[in-house]
Amino acid sequence: MDRYRRQGRWLKRTIIFLIAYVAIGYVFLGVSPGRALLHPGATFASYRSMAVYLIFISFTAVIYFVAIFGFLARGTTYTIYPNEYDVSFDDVRG
Repeated sequence: MDRYRRQGRWLKRTIIFLIAYVAIGYVFLGVSPGRALLHPGATFASYRSMAVYLIFISFTAVIYFVAIFGFLARGTTYTIYPNEYDVSFDDVRG
């Protein structure tokens, strides 16, 4: 029984992957489902450029996110200790 359950899980995963493969090719690349199933090598070659593009966009978004919050996390408060500067208000006044 356990063997059939394991095979059923792998069959379900394979079907989900196949549906996702055909749907992504049809929606984003305009590849017909028949062509995607009959010529998987050519379809995977066209997926490669889209995958590189999505990876580039993802890394760019992460870099922007980190940069924005790194910039916003900087503190703007300054601590001035007594006798830190040689100039006093009396020297500047007037």
